[in-house]
Amino acid sequence: MFASKDGAAFHLLHVFQPPWQRLHYRAPTPLATPEMQKQYRDGLGRRLEEFGREAAGPFPSLRPRCEVFECPGHRSGIVDYAASVGADLVVLGTRGRTNLRDVFLGSTAEKTLRETRCSVLAVKPRGDDA
Repeated sequence: MFASKDGAAFHLLHVFQPPWQRLHYRAPTPLATPEMQKQYRDGLGRRLEEFGREAAGPFPSLRPRCEVFECPGHRSGIVDYAASVGADLVVLGTRGRTNLRDVFLGSTAEKTLRETRCSVLAVKPRGDDA
Protein backbone atom coordinates (compact mmCIF):
# COMPACT_ATOMS: atom_id res chain seq x y z
CA MET A 1 0.00 0.00 0.00
CA PHE A 2 1.42 3.36 -1.06
CA ALA A 3 0.10 5.18 2.01
CA SER A 4 2.18 3.09 4.41
CA LYS A 5 5.35 3.54 2.31
CA ASP A 6 4.86 7.29 2.02
CA GLY A 7 3.98 7.81 5.67
CA ALA A 8 0.63 9.26 4.68
CA ALA A 9 -2.15 9.92 7.16
CA PHE A 10 -4.95 7.38 6.88
CA HIS A 11 -8.36 8.55 8.07
CA LEU A 12 -11.32 6.19 8.39
CA LEU A 13 -14.56 8.11 8.45
CA HIS A 14 -18.07 7.06 9.36
CA VAL A 15 -20.63 9.77 8.63
CA PHE A 16 -23.95 9.33 10.36
CA GLN A 17 -27.21 11.17 10.69
CA PRO A 18 -28.33 10.85 14.30
CA PRO A 19 -31.45 8.70 14.54
CA TRP A 20 -32.74 10.91 17.33
CA GLN A 21 -33.11 13.73 14.80
CA ARG A 22 -35.38 11.64 12.59
CA LEU A 23 -38.02 10.80 15.18
CA HIS A 24 -41.62 10.33 14.20
CA TYR A 25 -43.73 13.49 14.26
CA ARG A 26 -45.81 12.12 17.17
CA ALA A 27 -42.77 11.58 19.37
CA PRO A 28 -42.93 13.56 22.62
CA THR A 29 -39.35 14.84 22.31
CA PRO A 30 -36.87 14.95 19.41
CA LEU A 31 -33.81 14.41 21.60
CA ALA A 32 -32.29 11.30 23.08
CA THR A 33 -30.52 11.75 26.39
CA PRO A 34 -26.87 12.84 26.16
CA GLU A 35 -25.89 9.47 27.64
CA MET A 36 -27.76 7.58 24.90
CA GLN A 37 -26.18 9.78 22.23
CA LYS A 38 -22.70 9.10 23.64
CA GLN A 39 -23.34 5.34 23.75
CA TYR A 40 -24.46 5.43 20.12
CA ARG A 41 -21.36 7.37 18.98
CA ASP A 42 -19.04 5.18 21.06
CA GLY A 43 -20.54 2.04 19.53
CA LEU A 44 -19.99 3.38 16.02
CA GLY A 45 -16.43 4.35 16.96
CA ARG A 46 -15.60 0.87 18.31
CA ARG A 47 -16.87 -0.79 15.14
CA LEU A 48 -14.88 1.62 12.98
CA GLU A 49 -11.69 1.04 14.98
CA GLU A 50 -12.12 -2.72 14.63
CA PHE A 51 -12.53 -2.31 10.88
CA GLY A 52 -9.43 -0.08 10.82
CA ARG A 53 -7.30 -2.65 12.64
CA GLU A 54 -8.34 -5.32 10.14
CA ALA A 55 -7.79 -3.05 7.14
CA ALA A 56 -4.34 -1.93 8.28
CA GLY A 57 -3.30 -5.41 9.49
CA PRO A 58 -0.82 -6.19 6.69
CA PHE A 59 0.69 -2.69 6.99
CA PRO A 60 1.97 -2.21 10.56
CA SER A 61 3.27 1.32 9.89
CA LEU A 62 -0.21 2.45 8.83
CA ARG A 63 -2.15 3.73 11.82
CA PRO A 64 -5.69 4.67 10.88
CA ARG A 65 -7.27 7.69 12.52
CA CYS A 66 -10.91 6.77 13.06
CA GLU A 67 -13.51 9.53 13.04
CA VAL A 68 -17.24 9.30 13.66
CA PHE A 69 -18.68 12.43 12.09
CA GLU A 70 -22.24 13.63 12.72
CA CYS A 71 -23.77 15.34 9.70
CA PRO A 72 -27.25 15.67 8.15
CA GLY A 73 -26.07 13.96 4.94
CA HIS A 74 -23.40 11.42 4.00
CA ARG A 75 -22.14 13.33 1.00
CA SER A 76 -21.88 16.66 2.77
CA GLY A 77 -20.17 14.94 5.71
CA ILE A 78 -17.56 13.36 3.44
CA VAL A 79 -16.97 16.60 1.55
CA ASP A 80 -16.74 18.70 4.74
CA TYR A 81 -14.41 16.26 6.49
CA ALA A 82 -12.11 15.92 3.47
CA ALA A 83 -11.82 19.70 3.29
CA SER A 84 -11.18 20.04 7.03
CA VAL A 85 -8.21 17.62 6.97
CA GLY A 86 -6.86 18.69 3.57
CA ALA A 87 -7.33 15.24 2.06
CA ASP A 88 -5.50 14.37 -1.15
CA LEU A 89 -7.67 11.34 -1.88
CA VAL A 90 -11.09 10.13 -0.74
CA VAL A 91 -11.77 6.42 -1.12
CA LEU A 92 -15.35 5.34 -0.64
CA GLY A 93 -17.32 2.22 -1.18
CA THR A 94 -20.44 2.07 -3.28
CA ARG A 95 -23.47 0.02 -2.46
CA GLY A 96 -23.65 -1.35 -5.95
CA ARG A 97 -27.35 -0.55 -6.14
CA THR A 98 -29.23 2.04 -8.08
CA ASN A 99 -32.79 3.22 -7.91
CA LEU A 100 -35.01 5.82 -9.48
CA ARG A 101 -34.13 8.39 -6.82
CA ASP A 102 -30.44 8.16 -7.80
CA VAL A 103 -31.27 8.86 -11.44
CA PHE A 104 -32.58 12.29 -10.42
CA LEU A 105 -30.43 13.12 -7.39
CA GLY A 106 -27.25 11.14 -8.00
CA SER A 107 -25.55 8.73 -5.67
CA THR A 108 -23.34 9.66 -2.72
CA ALA A 109 -20.27 8.67 -4.73
CA GLU A 110 -21.23 10.83 -7.69
CA LYS A 111 -22.06 13.86 -5.54
CA THR A 112 -18.85 13.42 -3.57
CA LEU A 113 -16.92 13.30 -6.84
CA ARG A 114 -18.54 16.53 -8.02
CA GLU A 115 -18.14 18.47 -4.77
CA THR A 116 -14.84 17.29 -3.28
CA ARG A 117 -11.76 19.29 -4.26
CA CYS A 118 -9.46 16.26 -4.12
CA SER A 119 -9.38 13.00 -6.07
CA VAL A 120 -12.07 10.40 -5.35
CA LEU A 121 -11.79 6.65 -5.77
CA ALA A 122 -15.10 4.77 -5.65
CA VAL A 123 -14.81 1.03 -5.02
CA LYS A 124 -17.52 -1.41 -6.06
CA PRO A 125 -18.40 -4.24 -3.68
CA ARG A 126 -17.13 -7.74 -4.40
CA GLY A 127 -19.34 -9.73 -6.71
CA ASP A 128 -20.88 -6.66 -8.36
CA ASP A 129 -20.69 -7.44 -12.06
CA ALA A 130 -22.72 -4.43 -13.17
